[in-house]
Amino acid sequence: MKKIALYLFSIMLTFRVSAQDSRTFFSDASVGYIPILTVGSTNIGTEVRPFYEHTETKGSMLNIITHVGVSQPFYVNDTWSTGIRLSAGIGYQGNLSNSEGLASFVFSLPQYFYYRNYSSSIDFSVLLGYKYTNAALNSHLILLGIEYHIDDDAGLRFYGSLYRYKYYTQYTNGKIEPAIKIGEFGVVYTYNF
Repeated sequence: MKKIALYLFSIMLTFRVSAQDSRTFFSDASVGYIPILTVGSTNIGTEVRPFYEHTETKGSMLNIITHVGVSQPFYVNDTWSTGIRLSAGIGYQGNLSNSEGLASFVFSLPQYFYYRNYSSSIDFSVLLGYKYTNAALNSHLILLGIEYHIDDDAGLRFYGSLYRYKYYTQYTNGKIEPAIKIGEFGVVYTYNF
């Protein structure tokens, strides 16, 4: 029984859905630019007569992450396919400006649904996905990306967050407002193996 199970598992791993798109395992290297907006208030008055002014501080960070994952098509025909790309990675997030104390190691989980078009001379994919990043400031982002498939083994992806993830604060008057807003834009080089 074990031999049959191992044989079926090996067939599943080597099964190719199509010459155009198939299950592949990949690794990638990504560089992401993270704009951060910190919103708060500053006392521009005195201790006796405080006067608070609304402030916004723009900062930025850079993350360098490597991922490993699997790309699995759900539907394939002669000109296009759809599927999912699941991956996990680790890296480092560093300070570029006005984000002191936020540099840290990063654990990243980007997951994408993709539409791949290989009917023209340009083989490309459009990706829509979710990315959880565990770092000094955790984030949950919805990403949109486009990937150019250089050949069967390599690709170049550009992506950006569709909105900024927000951390909220509650003021003494009960009002809740965003305190920190985080986005991400980046480029990824992918290699299939």
